[in-house]
Amino acid sequence: MQHWLIYALGAGWGHVNRAIALGRQLAKHNTVHILTNSPYVSWMQTPIPQMESNAIASRLHLHILSHRHAASREQAIATVHTQVQALVLSHPWTGLMVDTFPRGLVGELADLLPKRQTQSPHCRRILIQRSAQPIAKPNTSKPLSPSTTPTKFSQAKPQRPNAPTLQPSDWLRQ
Repeated sequence: MQHWLIYALGAGWGHVNRAIALGRQLAKHNTVHILTNSPYVSWMQTPIPQMESNAIASRLHLHILSHRHAASREQAIATVHTQVQALVLSHPWTGLMVDTFPRGLVGELADLLPKRQTQSPHCRRILIQRSAQPIAKPNTSKPLSPSTTPTKFSQAKPQRPNAPTLQPSDWLRQ
């Protein structure tokens, strides 16, 4: 049996919803662990066993990351990094699926992916990348603000200035 890790950090409903939908399908033949920090995950914990057979529900595991009570932003980032590193490096995963944030929520995957590749060179890596179009003002075609305009992946700036840069090709098997 293969063991998959789905990285679904993000404060919205979409990350955990996509992760659980994909995890339910993967859990038919694999063990799946979902790492999330969504405040909505508690809404999903109870219905999973009710929606699925016992076999699927027993192979679908939620890991809830907690950093909301950190004293500072720096402490929250350190907590996220430590918890993600512990889970990512704890097992020789068959596959790693990352929802939306290729570098991780606070850049922690940029450091971990090379270690992960060394530890388990045949680990499949899948990046779920959504395409968000800018929202236009009513009766105009102008975007609401420059921050809603999508940028190219290669132009994304790391949150930590000294962190390594990942390119889309880093997600592809060589």
